[in-house]
Amino acid sequence: MKTNIKAIILTITLCVVWSQALAQQSDYAVKTNFRTEYDRIKKSIDESRSTAELEAMVEKINSLESQYSAKSPFLDKALYPETFSGMLSDLRFHHALVHERIFLIQDQVGRISELETKMAELATSLETLNEERTRLFAELKSTKQSLASLQNVVKRLSNNLLAKDRLIFALIDSIFLPYSADATQLSEVQKTAISGKLEKTNVVEHIYDIASDNVRFLGMTQLGGKDYSSLFDHYYQFATRWMGLRDKISAIGLIGDGKSGKGTANAEEGIAATQVDSALLEWQAKLHTAVWSALANEFSSQGVEVIPFDNAQSFSESIREYVQAAKVTGEDTKTFVKDVWIDRVDKEWRDVLIKDSMLGRTEYASLDKLVGELEGDRFDWMIVLYAVLVLGVGLMGWRIAVSRKPKPEQAPLATKPQS
Repeated sequence: MKTNIKAIILTITLCVVWSQALAQQSDYAVKTNFRTEYDRIKKSIDESRSTAELEAMVEKINSLESQYSAKSPFLDKALYPETFSGMLSDLRFHHALVHERIFLIQDQVGRISELETKMAELATSLETLNEERTRLFAELKSTKQSLASLQNVVKRLSNNLLAKDRLIFALIDSIFLPYSADATQLSEVQKTAISGKLEKTNVVEHIYDIASDNVRFLGMTQLGGKDYSSLFDHYYQFATRWMGLRDKISAIGLIGDGKSGKGTANAEEGIAATQVDSALLEWQAKLHTAVWSALANEFSSQGVEVIPFDNAQSFSESIREYVQAAKVTGEDTKTFVKDVWIDRVDKEWRDVLIKDSMLGRTEYASLDKLVGELEGDRFDWMIVLYAVLVLGVGLMGWRIAVSRKPKPEQAPLATKPQS
């Protein structure tokens, strides 16, 4: 009897131990299988190459949730500090991020294809402008044309240079547009792609040519004040764009020394960023020299002698010295004030002189006020003459009116009655 009881107890004990071991093995399998399936789905998401593949992953995530939702209390303990619901939320969020990235990539593939076509069209247009520029420079160099024809060539050449400027930066935009705005965040693959496009389109060389062409243009033409105002705007817009591009090509390792050709976007030609910098400095210097030279001609052509000037400071000093001397000597300043300053400087040159790189608004206003004092100090006898003429005409008209006015009839004298 005792033996049977012991056998029963032993059997029950073995069953309990076996069932506990089986339960532990089952729980371990649940945790392991869940983690394995979770990792497999996440890997499939990472390896997806299209939005269609990712959309199929949504069903697998939902299936994983349905399969193990009943075991979530156990999994919360087994996965601690992670939780069942938290891991599924992370998986869905990861899926959404990858889906957005692949969607953008697919969208960019189409955009890049369009931009490649646009780049080819821009390159063709650029070559057309280069051919026109060469022809216009040849026409400008000829001395057999009339003044009107020459002015037309100058205008067309100026428009050509401006159009080429806009075209080259449109080409640059099309190269960088598909990528991050921050060049420092580009991958090595992206840097290589941009470098190849810059080399293919000779971007740096074209920018150097634009700067050199503008220097050449300024050396062959004599322009007016209003023309120089737009040329200043053109220069500073171009320089600002170049500095922005320079930072980008520096970030992707395309800045070179111009000697070996290494590290430039145009290795064969050896056009380096430093050469473009030098061309821009020459362009700026040529522009300033042309302005002050043409402005000095406004005074000399009217026979007004002022102290020679070649920059903003010397121009201000020259005008102030002239005004001060005129006040002391009392000389006639009509030509200086009316013919030069009012009719030429203020009307034609004001827009360029008030620029910050020239005199600036404050200094120009100060000089204009100073010159105005000469006009106020000078007694203009013509005003007196006009006043006398007006008064004389008025008196003459009054006398004529009085002379034509009929005289009143006189009453007959009364006669005495005769006695």
